[in-house]
Amino acid sequence: YDIEKRQRIREYRFGKESIANGGVAPSGKYFAGINYGKLSRIREIVSYAGAKDSTFGGPANPDSDWLFKVDIATGERHLLVSCSKLAEFLDLDDPDYPIYVHHTLWNRDSDRIVFAVMGGASEKYGKGKWPNVGCVIGSDGSNLGFVDSPGGHPEWFDGRLLTLPGKKGFLEFYDVDAKKVVGRIGDEGVFLSPGDDKAYSPDCKWFVVSHKVNAKRTKRTYTFYRFADKAHFNSPVIRTKPGIGAVCALALSFLHTS
Repeated sequence: YDIEKRQRIREYRFGKESIANGGVAPSGKYFAGINYGKLSRIREIVSYAGAKDSTFGGPANPDSDWLFKVDIATGERHLLVSCSKLAEFLDLDDPDYPIYVHHTLWNRDSDRIVFAVMGGASEKYGKGKWPNVGCVIGSDGSNLGFVDSPGGHPEWFDGRLLTLPGKKGFLEFYDVDAKKVVGRIGDEGVFLSPGDDKAYSPDCKWFVVSHKVNAKRTKRTYTFYRFADKAHFNSPVIRTKPGIGAVCALALSFLHTS
């Protein structure tokens, strides 16, 4: 979509499959493509209206789809990891239990993607299982591994450092190669909801984390943290639509223009 011309200039189609954008790489060369047809069928809250699951009626975890890398210039796609491989990697008790990938997020170097593997409803299991496992993979499909904690909504800091919530109101830097925590952001109690949506400013000088004020998520506040002097403050309460998640990037944009 060209924001100056205000028109769609290209579409990416893959037959009858409902492959949609799961996040553009910072390099601008690729986007992560995931099967929103299956996602729409088993987790409606994050679905696309009208998306059809082309895998329905076949294996619960097919080897032909899930996380793709799509070349923006050519439209070619490459399967990075399938549901069947993830089921094997996670050593599921029952390979017929349907899983899916969500929360795909590229690092700033565009060579790694972190994602969550979750479970969906089925006639056999209903909605009672819902695994939530954090994983990371190279942008070439190599080095599939676990992230120690799914961590709610993670965010990349630099290179192989991933920001995950600590247990006492601060955030941790997790090294995805060393598979251990190597630092932290803030002291205990600085962040009201360290597991909620979060984002860095483009220059990495500021960090913001969302906090839902009420159960219906119609009110939110944001904790802003400045790395230079560790100063932090909470925004006034902001009204949001029911069910709408945090928009930390917009909060940071507001900060930069204020």
